Amino acid sequence: MPSIPPAALRRLYVKGSLSNTDHGVELALVNHLAPCTLIGVGPLEVDGAEYGSERLTARFERRSLKPGRQPEPLVRAAASIDLSRAVRFDLETTLRVQMDGLWLAPGEHRCLLHLATREVGVLSVEITDQVTDRRSR
Repeated sequence: MPSIPPAALRRLYVKGSLSNTDHGVELALVNHLAPCTLIGVGPLEVDGAEYGSERLTARFERRSLKPGRQPEPLVRAAASIDLSRAVRFDLETTLRVQMDGLWLAPGEHRCLLHLATREVGVLSVEITDQVTDRRSR
């Protein structure tokens, strides 16, 4: 199976997207590499603590093919993404991964998100970023 260098995988991460929201922690990836089929999202490791896919939500935001019309995002429980219920992760698609009920303290955090693909196997996306606060006040 081909492998993807860690530096290329890090470029998937949207710098500055690690944030506390009203529901929990969120981060975003944009596929700039190649279309693939996701057969697993998670686990997510945050500062050494591992959170299984059963605690994650995956939101796929596809780019608009028609001017002025944004397609509805596909929102799935990460644990429901598997071989029989795979999801296409096309070029320029944004994947937002949210973990409800976890909020991070201000400062820098290290995350590792595991994505299983049909084409390449398991990818581990390493993230180091400052958390931002996007909670409504």
